[in-house]
Amino acid sequence: MKINFMLDNLELIRLDDNKIPNFNRNHIYATFDFDEEWKELEKYALFVSANGEKYISYLGYGKDRECKVPNEVLMGTYFGVSVFADDLLVSTQQNVLLYSSGYSIDIDELDLENDVKVNTVTDDYIRRLSEDYIIPRENKKLHKKEHLYE
Repeated sequence: MKINFMLDNLELIRLDDNKIPNFNRNHIYATFDFDEEWKELEKYALFVSANGEKYISYLGYGKDRECKVPNEVLMGTYFGVSVFADDLLVSTQQNVLLYSSGYSIDIDELDLENDVKVNTVTDDYIRRLSEDYIIPRENKKLHKKEHLYE
């Protein structure tokens, strides 16, 4: 999957609308289309994770450049990306929203034979859940029955 950007003077503009899941271990690439002002400069991409950690990827010289997005920035709800060049020419930062992936850090610890079956919701599970919770149709949030009568 690719995230596409272009630079117009100092403004970094995202060109695609790809939805990127967080906790993603696939290869996500950022492509950059530079204008004439940037073309002959040695360039770097700066990725900033949601918790502020910074990662730099070398882009080199030329108009159209590409680099891999560091996996570390894919662990939150968004990451920032900007570019800079050898003479300290810098771009604006573009924030990339990350979508929930369904992955849990604890998923590797699941015993799929004996624990909850992934992607399986049984009628028995729904019945047991409904004994302790009320699930209103309008907002789909669970409410403990005991708290409704206090």
